[in-house]
Amino acid sequence: MSLVEWLSTGRADIGLLFNPAPSPAIEIMPWLEEPMCLVARREAHARGGARHSIGLAELARLPLILASRPNAHRMLIDTALSNLGLRPTIALEVDGVGSILKLVAEGCGQTVLPRTSLRGFGLDRAFSVRPIVRPSIPIRLALAVSAQRPITPLTQGVLNLIRELAGGGMTMLIATHEMAFARDIANRVCFLDQGVLLEEGPPEQIFRSPENPRTQEFLQRIIAAGRL
Repeated sequence: MSLVEWLSTGRADIGLLFNPAPSPAIEIMPWLEEPMCLVARREAHARGGARHSIGLAELARLPLILASRPNAHRMLIDTALSNLGLRPTIALEVDGVGSILKLVAEGCGQTVLPRTSLRGFGLDRAFSVRPIVRPSIPIRLALAVSAQRPITPLTQGVLNLIRELAGGGMTMLIATHEMAFARDIANRVCFLDQGVLLEEGPPEQIFRSPENPRTQEFLQRIIAAGRL
C-alpha cells in the first residue's frame, strides 16, 4: 500500500512526499524546494572558467555519473531533458550518493545533485557546484494529509512543528516504510526492528550491502514486492 493510500484510508495522518502528483485523495502543502545543480571536481570547473550556472541543454553534452533508473533524482533529470528532446550522456551508472561523489572527485565525470547532498557528507566545499537553468530542475518535498478527513488539532500541531524545524535549518529524522524514498533522499539510514537499532550507515551501504541478516531479509521482501 502506498503512502497516499495510507493517508486516504486513515492509516496515517501526515505524509512527506517527494515531487507529489496532484490527487483528489490528499491535500498537498509545499514544504521544501531545492534546485538540482551540476557537481564537478573543483578543478574541472576552474579550468573551464568560473560560471555561476549551466543551461539544461548544455548539461546533456557532459559525461554524467548518475544513479540508475528508477532513482527519483535520475527520473527528474531524464524527464527534464526529454522535454527538450535530449537525453543525458551517461559515463557511469552508480547507486548511492557517496559512491557517485567519490567517482566525481576522481575525475570520472560530473553529476547532478541538490546542494544539500554535499553538505550531508561534509563535502560542500570540495566540489564546484553550478545551478542548472533554462529551465531549472527543482526537487519538491511536500507535506500531505487526507482530503477526505478533517485535520485534527494534533495533526495541525505536528505540521506546524515540522515547518518550524525545517525553517530553522535543523536536521530532520524521518521514520518511513517507503524504502525508495529513504534511499534517494537520506544522508544516513537506520534500520530498526521492534524498537531496536540493528544497522546504520549511508544509503548505498544499507541498500546494497546490508550486514545484518534481518535487514537483508527485509530488503529482499521489499524488492520482491516491487517497492524498491
